[in-house]
Amino acid sequence: MPQPVTPITVTFIWNDWSHNYPVFATVNVNENGRVTQPSPPQRVDYTFTGWTRDSWGGQPFNFNEPITQDLTLYAQWEAILIDGMFLDVHPNDWFAPSALFAVNRGFMSGIPRPGTHILDFQPNTTFTRAMFVALLWNAEGAPNPMYNSWYELADRFIDIDLNNPGHWFARAVLWAYDAGLVSGFPDGSFQPNAPINRAMMATLMHNYARAKGGWYTDNPFSGNPLAAFPDAGQVPDWASDAMAWAVYNNLIAGANGMLNPTDGAPRSQAAAIMRNLVSNIITTCDRGTAEQWRYDNIISSGFVPRATR
Repeated sequence: MPQPVTPITVTFIWNDWSHNYPVFATVNVNENGRVTQPSPPQRVDYTFTGWTRDSWGGQPFNFNEPITQDLTLYAQWEAILIDGMFLDVHPNDWFAPSALFAVNRGFMSGIPRPGTHILDFQPNTTFTRAMFVALLWNAEGAPNPMYNSWYELADRFIDIDLNNPGHWFARAVLWAYDAGLVSGFPDGSFQPNAPINRAMMATLMHNYARAKGGWYTDNPFSGNPLAAFPDAGQVPDWASDAMAWAVYNNLIAGANGMLNPTDGAPRSQAAAIMRNLVSNIITTCDRGTAEQWRYDNIISSGFVPRATR
């Protein structure tokens, strides 16, 4: 007697960070069957560019590929760059491509001028610890934590309140703690509004990459990538490995020959660093058939994150 065929579900996600990533469509196919691409979704001020296995982008999905297990595909978008979208960004500014990249991917957004509909990018605004964690969280599609519930994490930091509307960063910070990206300070605080320096950025990115899987950081290099910088001695011990990795992989570059590890970073630099992370690390790795990075890589790789405070 023939065995019943269990359908495989393919879920298409809008991938619109501003609307909590709603489902666009679900399709059932037989094992080793092909899924038909749905009609393109529509989004105001954006152009649909295709479907990918990962929320952050990557290679377009091949609709001729046989489907062997449940699959989630994410819509990818390019912002329609209207002349003067940001009055404080000129096309010739060094950070303009990075600002557009971050906005296109939903990692960052414009900031309204009070009392107007005008958006600024505010490239010189200092980036905070909460802002950078939120940047990584947005890059992952604003996921829920894997190991603990929001309720279980709610009291982890004395200065993070899930119920405070002003703590827009609360879920991002608690997700980062749950994933092993951050640890906080000995007094139980996270200090979300404190400026983040370049050493902290490097360590957060390194932890993030390691959490995504060993292949993101298993890129050995010889020598000391920091040796060329006269201020390399200012890199804190807890950030030395991460900073060397970030410099080697062209995520962080020096300024006027200096590394400036304890300096803060404005929004323009944060956008550029995030663009480098996605372009130089994430999209250049051979990810096989993985649909989305899995938190269990943290455990299976034996990863123990460095403290990032």
